[in-house]
Amino acid sequence: MLFYSSLNSVRERYKFEAKDIWNVDETGFTAVHKPARSLAKCGSKQVGRITSGENGVTTTAICAVNAAGVYIPPYVDLQKEEDD
Repeated sequence: MLFYSSLNSVRERYKFEAKDIWNVDETGFTAVHKPARSLAKCGSKQVGRITSGENGVTTTAICAVNAAGVYIPPYVDLQKEEDD
């Protein structure tokens, strides 16, 4: 409840409207995944993993919407991963 009373206080003091309050979120993901676990026979001396040999692409998406429901079209960026 403290958040909402503080929000109302700030909105009244500075005359913010719903169109002035924005929420922006970013997420990123890659097209090439590395396995988190390996399965091997008990007592194995050497355990190998198979992963993709390609570098892949990292995709970033950014979305923004205001409290009035107006949004900016999502921004999507594809970046090719470099060799280390």
